[in-house]
Amino acid sequence: GLTLLALAAAALTACGGGSGGSASNAPGPASAGCSDCGTLLVGMTDADGDFLSYSVDVLAVTLKRPNGASVSLLPATTRIDFSQLTDIADLLTVATVAPGDFVGGKIRLDYTNAEVVVESGGQMVPAKIVGEDGNPLGVVDLEIELSNREHLVITPRRAAFLSLDFDLAASNVVDLTKSPPVVTA
Repeated sequence: GLTLLALAAAALTACGGGSGGSASNAPGPASAGCSDCGTLLVGMTDADGDFLSYSVDVLAVTLKRPNGASVSLLPATTRIDFSQLTDIADLLTVATVAPGDFVGGKIRLDYTNAEVVVESGGQMVPAKIVGEDGNPLGVVDLEIELSNREHLVITPRRAAFLSLDFDLAASNVVDLTKSPPVVTA
C-alpha cells in the first residue's frame, strides 16, 4: 500500500434549500427511489508542492455507512492532475444520496498511465512513479477515514460538500539523482 500517502478528508455540511429533485447522472443504488435524498458535492484539492504535473486516473470513490454498506459516487473514470488542485477544491462529482451518516470510504487510483512531471534544475522533467517497494504502481485503493467528529451526514433535500485533500509533498519522495527522476509514493 501507500503508507506515505496522506489523505485527509473533511466533511462540511452546507445549509442549502432546494427542491429535492434528483440528478439524471447520479450513480445507481445511491438514488434509487429516493424522493427525500440530499445532494453530495465531492471536490478534490492538493496542498502546494514541487510537482508540475501529477496526473492520475480516479477509478472510483465510495463512501461507507456505519453498517458497512457502500455507496458509489463516481459514475466514470476521471483523470485528475493533483498538482493543479490548490486552495479551493475542483468539483469531481455530484451525486444524489439517501440521507444518513458516512464514516469512511475508499478512493481507487490507477497509476498505470500516470504522468508525473517534476522541476529539476529549472527544467520540466518527466518522472517515474513507484511504490515503497520500488515497483511501478498500478491500481491503488486508499482509505478515507472520517473521525467521529467528522462523519459526513446527508440530510433530506439539502446539499453537503466532501473535500478530499491530497498532500503530494507529504505523500511522495522525489529522487532527482536518478535519470529519470524517481517519485516514490
